[in-house]
Amino acid sequence: MPRNVLTQTYRDVLRQLDSSSTLQERLRSEKNSPYTQLLAIGKAAPSMAAIASTHLGAPREGFVLTKEAHLGPRFQESHWGLECWEAGHPVPDQRGQLATDRLLEWLAGIRNPQHLLLLISGGASSLIVDPSPPLTLADLVDLNRALLASGMPIESVNVLRKHLSILKGGGLGQVLTRFRRVTQLIFSDICPHADRLDLVGSGLALADPSTQAEAERLLNDLEGSLLPQVWRRCHQALHETVKELPFTAEGLADHRTLVTLAKQALGESAREAAGWSETVTGDVENLAKSWAHLARRLRSAGFSGILVASGEPTVRLVNLLPNASGGRCQELAAMFAKEIAGEDGIALLAGSSDGTDGPTPYAGACVDGTSWSSLTAIHGESQADRLLKGHDASRLLHPVPRLLLDTGPTGHNLNDLYLLAIDPS
Repeated sequence: MPRNVLTQTYRDVLRQLDSSSTLQERLRSEKNSPYTQLLAIGKAAPSMAAIASTHLGAPREGFVLTKEAHLGPRFQESHWGLECWEAGHPVPDQRGQLATDRLLEWLAGIRNPQHLLLLISGGASSLIVDPSPPLTLADLVDLNRALLASGMPIESVNVLRKHLSILKGGGLGQVLTRFRRVTQLIFSDICPHADRLDLVGSGLALADPSTQAEAERLLNDLEGSLLPQVWRRCHQALHETVKELPFTAEGLADHRTLVTLAKQALGESAREAAGWSETVTGDVENLAKSWAHLARRLRSAGFSGILVASGEPTVRLVNLLPNASGGRCQELAAMFAKEIAGEDGIALLAGSSDGTDGPTPYAGACVDGTSWSSLTAIHGESQADRLLKGHDASRLLHPVPRLLLDTGPTGHNLNDLYLLAIDPS
């Protein structure tokens, strides 16, 4: 089955997300409760705010915080009257700290805090930069880099972030209690625990069920990855989170949404198979090996079709090359390409729903049995291996046309989509 079938399906899913009326329908259901203020935070904040801004009165009063390069021309008209900021992700930066300070000023300056519409998507946790004293922004950067390198699941990462932050773990919710009403709608990027809405964005405005003791155990696991003085300041900054708030939240979409839309787009080509899970977790290297083994076994048995999954696997950053550029989707695809090198009838697409895989401009990659030989013909076998082991997947994949997926920011963030095609013919 050609790779272009997979890339077309991936783009069809993104188009379906664009035309999805989930948020629009939800907002229309509150006909007698007009929103007076809007706050949108996360990678999907621009698109969520664009839809929601039509439900605000005039003059519009709102604040949008999103990842760098996500406020494109397509949102400029709909965001008129809203204060918009961009910041670094996944590593927090000074822009995020300035935006967070300005957000608190904006909230404090609202003269008539009535009905706030709060829209949260994945990415919010890195964009809100609010280190608990005595932590500094530099400490937070070191901590986040250690967390990214550790391969720790995002659920655990966000538990630790909550207990080292002022606004996460319900802290923002305490600020929002001055509003008469808060409607909180969430697009989840947490997998497999998509229903744990308090983990999205590290639970900015939800009561937190995690404990300081849990966070301390996670921090202890990072002791060897942090400078001693940073590790000590992290311990000093640990605190208990907010346990009670008068707010609830509704989840509108998650990784299961991607699977449903992909199956609809594929029709009868979408299949299921023993040994395949539609929920993707775990280390990318292990996934690449197990998926290649499964694909060969199914192909030998005459299986034909496309397996669909979504989720957020982890990458353990060891032997990282200087200035390495990559993301989990690209790395998984490159590893899979090496595993199936020279084999016919197997192809894999690994693509993010937000259009940016890690700190790169690419959304992921699509590979088949010819891809690795094309890469080694350009780089040489030893250099290709070096780039792959050094987590430099973008540099590895870039020279071969049409391996990398380039969509630009999509305005969504619901984990990654994986399409494994098997065609014994």
